[in-house]
Amino acid sequence: MYYYNNHEMVYLFSGSYPEHSMFMGTNFTTWEMIKKAKEMGLPRFNFFGLTGDFTENSRDYGVYKFKKGYNTFIEELPGTFYKIFNKPIYKIAEKLNKIQ
Repeated sequence: MYYYNNHEMVYLFSGSYPEHSMFMGTNFTTWEMIKKAKEMGLPRFNFFGLTGDFTENSRDYGVYKFKKGYNTFIEELPGTFYKIFNKPIYKIAEKLNKIQ
């Protein structure tokens, strides 16, 4: 999933089945979207979301390697924030999630 504004195109997330990873569908789609962002004159393609732990033992090391494969510059940003629009529903959802 991607979205864009006047400043950048953002790669939010994707997924693939391990048994089809040999076809490199995520890589193809990402490359096409990078080209689209360039066509649109967007100055930036934001891969979004790494933990900041770039060691081989990190849980998202594969994601890091995938993103570095595009010769990227890693810019550390403040992080992800949540905006709660309906506090009572949010509280109920929190409690329900604890039941599992």
